Amino acid sequence: ALYKRLLSSLLQGDTMNELCEEIKAIVGHEVAVVTPQFALLGQSYHFDWWNMLPHDGENYTKNFRKSSIQSKCEIFNYTNTYLDEAVSYAILVSINHGDTHYGYIMIVMETENSIISADEIQALEFATIAANIEIIKQNETNQIMRRFWNEFLQALINEEYKTFEDIHKRAAAIGLNLEDRYALAITRRQPFYKIYQEALQEQPHLNLPSLIYRDLMANIMKVRKMSPLSKLLVCEYQDHIVFFIPRVKNSPIFLQNLVAEIRSLLGVILEDPYVKLGVSRWCTVNAIHNGYTEAFKALQICTSLGHSTMFFEELDSVSIFLDTNGMLDTEAMEDYCLSVLGPIIHYDKFHASGLLNALDSYMNNNLSVTKTAQELFIHKNTLRYRLNKIANFTNASFSNIDDIVNFSIALKIYHYLSLNNHFPH
Repeated sequence: ALYKRLLSSLLQGDTMNELCEEIKAIVGHEVAVVTPQFALLGQSYHFDWWNMLPHDGENYTKNFRKSSIQSKCEIFNYTNTYLDEAVSYAILVSINHGDTHYGYIMIVMETENSIISADEIQALEFATIAANIEIIKQNETNQIMRRFWNEFLQALINEEYKTFEDIHKRAAAIGLNLEDRYALAITRRQPFYKIYQEALQEQPHLNLPSLIYRDLMANIMKVRKMSPLSKLLVCEYQDHIVFFIPRVKNSPIFLQNLVAEIRSLLGVILEDPYVKLGVSRWCTVNAIHNGYTEAFKALQICTSLGHSTMFFEELDSVSIFLDTNGMLDTEAMEDYCLSVLGPIIHYDKFHASGLLNALDSYMNNNLSVTKTAQELFIHKNTLRYRLNKIANFTNASFSNIDDIVNFSIALKIYHYLSLNNHFPH
């Protein structure tokens, strides 16, 4: 009877909110249902606490430990800074189905002395089943809705919206909450199509990005941790799968860690750890086309050089050597490299003088004679002699900023070509 009562609250009322209100009537405390990343799925109608919680993505968890309450479900005691200030705490009841973790029922208690009776625990066990049914139903609805997300994200790449207002109005209409900035990561579409071909035939109402998104989120949920990737967006565009990575922190290291996590998750899906990704810089939602262009260039160079991941910020001036098909023009790169470094390469070839190595070390040490000499284990006067030779052979000056920039670009290109076995000669 209790299970029917809870289930009927979903069938007759306002879905998850109605279920939370029914649980509140049983346990006598405010209730919310949240994802593993603490995104809100539903709440009792007067649950003002949730709306006041700072949603900064970092300070949710202060104390998260297994509860001593006996139950068929996993139950955790939970508190954070806000709850401490309100002299409250919460218990979290896991919502699981098989190996998949869908989230928690959160019950906010007035004091740690609040008691949950055996009957109320049984009610919570039934409630997790009802919540699980609703979450699965919502997920199926969201899978269909993500068809519209795919079209919307494609339109962003195509620059079809003229203003921020147009973008956010359309996003709101399809139930999509946009972040202020994204970095785009792209990879080839074909390997995913092979994996999901059968699923696409069996479920024609879905599309490739929605299936990839589903499995990515399922793998994130298994880890049971809060992750910025819970706000990841996915679309397909031409021959690529495009991942919209939300900017939670404006940090290159933070972005690198997120991209590494995406590569790891995609490696599980494709059963291939060598997924190649090209990644753009952060861009605003009205500059997504630029982000795609940057990610595309990064992927082309990543593929050409045999790397697993390439960030656009790492390309520097190498990107100007992309041909009309987006591939590296190695002949143009070699011509440029030889125009700057040719005399040094030629002299080293016949005299084993180490001029190129000296120049490379000198540039990497910010033109410091002392640091370069120490790194090369030579006297500073020996280094100065080699630098003078380099200047004479190339008609360049280390006091001229244009010549220094040319050396820097040419050396980077030389290393790129060497890594790909295109040695200038």
